Amino acid sequence: MLKPINDGSAPFHDDPNDIAHHLRDNAIRNIQAGQSFISEVTLPFFEMEAISRIKKQTNICPENEPNRNKERELWRQKWVCEAQFAERNIYNYEPVAQAAIRVLLTSARLRSAIDDNSAPQMIAALSMLLACEVLEGGYMIKFESIKTENETVIKKEKETYIKSIGAESADQERARQACIVKAKEIWSKYPTKRIGVVAKELYDLLLENIEKLPTLDLIPAKDTIRGWLKQAGKDGKLYIPEAAQQRGRPKKSVN
Repeated sequence: MLKPINDGSAPFHDDPNDIAHHLRDNAIRNIQAGQSFISEVTLPFFEMEAISRIKKQTNICPENEPNRNKERELWRQKWVCEAQFAERNIYNYEPVAQAAIRVLLTSARLRSAIDDNSAPQMIAALSMLLACEVLEGGYMIKFESIKTENETVIKKEKETYIKSIGAESADQERARQACIVKAKEIWSKYPTKRIGVVAKELYDLLLENIEKLPTLDLIPAKDTIRGWLKQAGKDGKLYIPEAAQQRGRPKKSVN
């Protein structure tokens, strides 16, 4: 059953089950009994819900606002006038306020159609429109809110991921530069030491200093380090002795 939320803070809370239950089990049965349930119960409910949201979400308020309990019809009419004026610039308001303005005006138009005994097709069309406005003002706003929250979470996760990738790339680059510098030192002392042996030593050195590279989950493979050294040699950043580039293991010296 429909239960009012009169603080005006939340979107319309009514879901299809609420409205269907209200109409199926109450309004339709009472209409068949000759009572004006829609005008006396359903529309006042949606009007009060809408006005509470307009009041909460905007700075709109009728001048000398009538007392709702003592002058209910005058109170409703003044709020409808305010909503008609606000509708001209409806997109200046937040979604909850936009929905409330539309709900109040559609309720007012449906009320007039019923009071004027308008064509049944017009009353049916306005009734369907009111249901859609209420659902859009609740379900869809909540859906968009959840969607926005999810997009915000995904965006933050993506930014964090990109930052972590950047940090990882920075540590990878630090590791590469350190290997090139250390290789220079090694070959200045041992020019015949093969590149594969040097790559192995550099791998072990990185492993010993892994805490200095916090975002580097895996030590670069020896083949990767070898590739770094060869590329640095091609770029002129590292001199690789000719003996170090020979294939095979170095010959053992004969005593």
